[in-house]
Amino acid sequence: MNAFETLGLRWDADQAQVHAAYRSRVKGCHPDQFQDQAQADQAQEQLIRLNLAYEEALRIAAKRQIGFNTVSCEDAKTLARKLMEQGRNENALRQLARADSKDAQWYCLQGEILMNLHQYDSAHQSFREAVRREPDNLQFRRGAFNAAMTLKKHQRPVQRAVDAAVQTEGVQRPCAVAIRLCGDEDIHQINREYRGVDRATDVLSFPTVNYPEGVTAGQADRLLRRE
Repeated sequence: MNAFETLGLRWDADQAQVHAAYRSRVKGCHPDQFQDQAQADQAQEQLIRLNLAYEEALRIAAKRQIGFNTVSCEDAKTLARKLMEQGRNENALRQLARADSKDAQWYCLQGEILMNLHQYDSAHQSFREAVRREPDNLQFRRGAFNAAMTLKKHQRPVQRAVDAAVQTEGVQRPCAVAIRLCGDEDIHQINREYRGVDRATDVLSFPTVNYPEGVTAGQADRLLRRE
């Protein structure tokens, strides 16, 4: 879940909306209002998440306003689609936001870009708005259905863990992650065989590509896109 979704906002919310959403949500999770320690600890964790989301959303919203000028809806969609096809989805989203108006196709394109960014909840909302404006458009209905199914799949605990790892690494290209659930005996053997460690550990991860030391998967992904 990204910063805007944590605050219950659309990705294109402005600074005033970010402020208002933060103030509204932070009231319900102050630890001092809970007598039970477990509830207080849970509220503290939620407060930390809200604070981090608030800072990130505010930074993004402020950055959008720098040098911002509008263009026609058609020009914005054309440029955004070109950027999306180049794999530059965040830039595509920013360019799309420059449109001086929004039609059903605009919301559909926004949904496609958000799907590429793994922001499935926001993508589903965009496709639904496109369907609301043009109920008989099968492309929009198909986009809304696919977004809903993808959102449902990515709400599973294992899938959410994979999404978090991919997002942390900054990978935007399609990728495959293989997960094996095993007991201590199996993971002990894998540790001994591949790492020379004669004990079991909680988890192991291996990349299919060996990146240079200090280079993350996301950095390598960006370097590959430049070639």
